[in-house]
Amino acid sequence: MENTTLKLRGMSCASCARSIEEAISSVNGVSECIVNFGWSYAKK
Repeated sequence: MENTTLKLRGMSCASCARSIEEAISSVNGVSECIVNFGWSYAKK
């Protein structure tokens, strides 16, 4: 399994983080996605 970390901009709330997490998780081949609002990154 390959891990990827993405730097994110423009998140203003935890709801934004959840929306991004759901979008990334829906991509074919992604088994898990964690979006951290406080640190503005996504890790899959």
